[in-house]
Amino acid sequence: MSVTPHFTLDKLIQQLSDLARERLPASQVEHTSSFFKAYYHRVPSHDLELAPLNDLYGAAVAHLKFAQHRAAGNTCLRIYNPTTEVHGWQTRHSVVEIVVDDMAFLVDSIRMALNRLGHTIHLTVHPVINVERDPDGTMVGLNNQDKEAPKESFLSFQISRQTTPERLAAIVQEIERLLAVVRAADTDWEAVRDLALATAKGIEGSLRPLDSESTGEVAALCHWIAD
Repeated sequence: MSVTPHFTLDKLIQQLSDLARERLPASQVEHTSSFFKAYYHRVPSHDLELAPLNDLYGAAVAHLKFAQHRAAGNTCLRIYNPTTEVHGWQTRHSVVEIVVDDMAFLVDSIRMALNRLGHTIHLTVHPVINVERDPDGTMVGLNNQDKEAPKESFLSFQISRQTTPERLAAIVQEIERLLAVVRAADTDWEAVRDLALATAKGIEGSLRPLDSESTGEVAALCHWIAD
């Protein structure tokens, strides 16, 4: 069934929260309802409107459970074919789920990697959520009001269904490799910017055998890279 004949995100979140009250201990309802709101905030309305309510509920809860334990700097990554009997929801696609420290370039980089492997992406869910964890990495709360709380990216990509272990392993291996590259780019950008600015300053004040026009062009290129 469709979520509602006249879809709005607020109505969807209310329906999902109602299911949480029916299915979860009272102590988990507020936390899970808050996650629903963040999880589906950026997803196009037409994708949500067409999906069965039980599957929207199950997909979000499965991702939240998967994120319960994660040490800082580590990545939670899996690909699976959900079934109602085992996972509490279903889809005709394979699902790539990731929880990682928020970084630049994540979504586009993973999309390109999946496309490069020949996979069609049917749905992308990518909230960035402020997550509170204890020293062991166990999630203790979600706090999007605290701008200083660590931000984590929750990424879910539904791709054309894969069943062979080799294909599934290749996807995991490529994403693990890619995330290492993204992390290096994300942590190195300040050092690269500072080097570009220092290079520009050195060129502008040097006595190198360059005419003033060439010196200006090289310095301008370094400033452009820094920007």
